[in-house]
Amino acid sequence: LRFTDEPTRSSVTAAVRALRNSGAARKAISAVPALSNPPAALYVLFGLHNQPESSIDVWAPFFSNQMWVIETLSRSLPPQVRLLVKIHKSDVSKYSREQLERMRAFPGVDLVRPFADSRAFIDGAKVVIAIQGTMGLEAALLGKPVIMLGDSPVKIFPSVSRIGEITGLPGLVRRKLAELPPSRDSIVAAYAAYLSPF
Repeated sequence: LRFTDEPTRSSVTAAVRALRNSGAARKAISAVPALSNPPAALYVLFGLHNQPESSIDVWAPFFSNQMWVIETLSRSLPPQVRLLVKIHKSDVSKYSREQLERMRAFPGVDLVRPFADSRAFIDGAKVVIAIQGTMGLEAALLGKPVIMLGDSPVKIFPSVSRIGEITGLPGLVRRKLAELPPSRDSIVAAYAAYLSPF
């Protein structure tokens, strides 16, 4: 145990505790209103990340407090635009009912169920916002406007913008909401460049 950060992998007692916690979390997510299908309303999509996770904690340490990120995003959107927060299916057990209710309490925020079809929500989103992760890549491949909060190789795509100063976020969101999709050729060229290091 001295060399283990995650006791659930080596302790039976901790594993049982983790199972109890995940059961409580499943009850919490079923009790809190959340969407299974994309709404007709105008919305921006943000996907919660599994944590701890090196892509956030190393590449985007200023955005590792995802509750703060949700609040900041919700206050940066125009009033008629909803912020849909997709719960990561691998991280469901880490959120209590109180935390989920706190997310929903921010202005214009709705939760998306962990096992809802991400592609359908990306298709319906006006803008996709990601700290890191595949949701930003998927949206960029579809030509959706994307705002990346962390440093990411996804920024090579023509529809992707990186956040600058946090005070510029409301203006960036408005620009992305009005942005036209890039050509398919420019997306394919960016994807080839994205894959070239591999």
